[in-house]
Amino acid sequence: MSNTDSEQLDEVTPNTPGVTPEPPAPKSRAYETLKRPLSEKELLNIGSVNLMIDDIHRMENEISSLKSFQDKFHEKDKSEAILKEKLTAYKLSEIAYNVSISMGALFIGIAIKLWDIEIYGKLSLGAGIILWLSGSAMKLGRMIAK
Repeated sequence: MSNTDSEQLDEVTPNTPGVTPEPPAPKSRAYETLKRPLSEKELLNIGSVNLMIDDIHRMENEISSLKSFQDKFHEKDKSEAILKEKLTAYKLSEIAYNVSISMGALFIGIAIKLWDIEIYGKLSLGAGIILWLSGSAMKLGRMIAK
């Protein structure tokens, strides 16, 4: 079996393109001398077994604490996405309100100048009032909905 055959598919190695592996977590001092595979004779030693059992318990505790952090992360991530969507909708409604009020005021102002020219003054006044009322209704609707 070659070196690449023994690697798992999801394993990150130093030569994986585009990925920089994280530095290993600091190990306890009891494991500093265990930098090689243990033989069967060494595995029969009760001290080695106790160290491995302690390490397994420590890892299980770390996994359970990390799972709670993962759940909290997903909850916060969802709430952040919901708040972003609400903020986007709020911004768009504020823009629509400001545009309709401004355009309504503009049309009402133009209606004064165009009042004597056929029907344009009346149309401008009507459009301005409709825009101003629709903008006010949007704002009032948002205030009531809260």
